[in-house]
Amino acid sequence: MDTLEQLIGILRQRLEQAKRAKKLFAADPVLADKVGRAIAAVPLLPLDDQGASSGRPTNYQRVREHFLATGNAWATVADVARSTGISKAIVCQQFYGRHSANVESQPCPGYHRVKLWRLKEVPETDGKKISV
Repeated sequence: MDTLEQLIGILRQRLEQAKRAKKLFAADPVLADKVGRAIAAVPLLPLDDQGASSGRPTNYQRVREHFLATGNAWATVADVARSTGISKAIVCQQFYGRHSANVESQPCPGYHRVKLWRLKEVPETDGKKISV
């Protein structure tokens, strides 16, 4: 409950700051125009075809790099999450959702609900296989 009260307090402070900024800009339209132009002039990072900022690997690329670094060894969702720094929910989203065609799974011995995962196909050093 304390956390919720703290959040409400922070939101109230931000609302007051926004009200003060609105009054300032209403009183000085030239300043508002200058600030607007300055914000518009800030370059946006280009996005790749999946909507991610270029220069930063996507979550799937990070998952894929984990498997390539480990020789495509079977791994649990928890292992991949720990290795990549991505949450388990996002790793599951990669495995069960958008990139499900790129991975394969098998039951984990000794566990009822845990699965082991790996890439379906990985590149070989001679370049004959195409990576997923």
